[in-house]
Amino acid sequence: MPEYLVKRLTFMTNKITESTLRAHIERRSNWKLIDQPRSNGENGVDAVASFESTLFLIEVIGYKRTGSARSKDFFEVFWRAISRLDMSVDSQCTTHNPNAVKLVIALPSEFLRGMSQRTRHYTEAWKRIADAFPELEVWFVDEAGFNRYSWLQVMQLEGRF
Repeated sequence: MPEYLVKRLTFMTNKITESTLRAHIERRSNWKLIDQPRSNGENGVDAVASFESTLFLIEVIGYKRTGSARSKDFFEVFWRAISRLDMSVDSQCTTHNPNAVKLVIALPSEFLRGMSQRTRHYTEAWKRIADAFPELEVWFVDEAGFNRYSWLQVMQLEGRF
């Protein structure tokens, strides 16, 4: 595990994760937040950002204290993220361009702790999801910034291939 994570394994709510990510996006050059934070209980994508010609539809979760709650949140955010495919398809296009829109799962960097176990447990499914959803990314967020990975790159973080 990276040393910086050992020093800061903490609880991080959805709201804190989202506000931290929004602050980092606003500070990055050529990045733009397209929406405002939603009200509590309001439906829709958690955040929408753009960088150059790519649109990012971002779903956010926090880091809960119990493993079962973290797993439940992870599976729910996955479904919320891929449900945004309908938002990403331009009604004027007959084909979907995965390079124009990215579906993002943003979560606290603390999730790196259990990610190799998660990807190892679902190895074949993880690879098939990567093939089926090339636009799916996972972003790890903390106070230092956020790191972007494709769904398949998450498996490779721990040298799995």
